[in-house]
Amino acid sequence: MNTSTPRLILHPVDHQYIPDNNSPILESLKAVQFINPSIHDSGTYLAGNEFINLLSFLGCSPDIILSPDNGDKFCSISIPETHDDITLLGYTSMIIPGCPVCNHKVVDWKQHFHQWKKGDYIYHCTECQTGTPVPRLKWRQEAGYGRFCITISHIHPHEAVPSEKLLSTLQQTCNTDWTYFYANN
Repeated sequence: MNTSTPRLILHPVDHQYIPDNNSPILESLKAVQFINPSIHDSGTYLAGNEFINLLSFLGCSPDIILSPDNGDKFCSISIPETHDDITLLGYTSMIIPGCPVCNHKVVDWKQHFHQWKKGDYIYHCTECQTGTPVPRLKWRQEAGYGRFCITISHIHPHEAVPSEKLLSTLQQTCNTDWTYFYANN
């Protein structure tokens, strides 16, 4: 998948979390019919029958494609490989994170991208001098850090949000809370 493809990314709130294996997660996503049981491509699943009901679309007429028969920009679901360390999983092109203490906007964060990509980097706010691990900055669901995620391709930023049922299914399967963010980097 092209990394500039718009995506909705689900990930555990606990940035350190990784599953022992993906099978229980895949089985849960199949059981609620979020993913089609057949694999479209190595590790990439087609949308299941309940895909539309497990995401809440925010516009009046979402422009999504659910089948590869209808073009190459169809929604698919994948679980990328886990990371050894907490890393930046994705971000939107327009995101400007904020300090969680004083809300100071960090407009130059991409100038230090090689450092910021690592989840253990500490940002020192130029306004209030607070040191904050970069995953704890205010990303406003336009970036996310972790070691593990589920990626839903061709969902544009703020086009859809995961339903409570979908997040609850993942929480029950993994025994940890889940959240989401958007990416188009």
